[in-house]
Amino acid sequence: MSSSAEGPPRGALCPLEGGREVAPAASLGVVNHSIAVRVYYEDTDAAGVVYYANYLKFMERARTEWLEARGLPLAELERLHGVVFVVTRAELDFRGAARLGDRLDVTVGVAPAGRTQFVARQAVRRGADTLVDGVIRLACVERATFRPTRVPADVARLMESKP
Repeated sequence: MSSSAEGPPRGALCPLEGGREVAPAASLGVVNHSIAVRVYYEDTDAAGVVYYANYLKFMERARTEWLEARGLPLAELERLHGVVFVVTRAELDFRGAARLGDRLDVTVGVAPAGRTQFVARQAVRRGADTLVDGVIRLACVERATFRPTRVPADVARLMESKP
């Protein structure tokens, strides 16, 4: 993971595996889904701000809810297709801190990255302020063997559709 007090300049590209680059979440024109999150005491560290790893949890919830909102709960995908999604890379740029009681908006935009992978471009915002930009690469693997496998067609269609 990368961390930067200022982050890349607006409109800059974030490096990703294989030398390709993708736009940070804040610069995306399309957001496929967003969820509201309230910061609880358990989310904060000794300094009273959200512990950095919890932003990844917020982003995971947004990706899970993205699928759920489209009628494809993770448990059903696992049962019907025998697949699970695993994070293979996570890049986060920290731009600000959330605190106890803050109400946040966690966004996700998903795009295919080949037959067995996809990229989620995500952001955590408080009002108009982007606190964290994230680019999360996920692989689709067989539940039994953890070998890469093709993203199920119904999930691939979701990545192509508009919000």
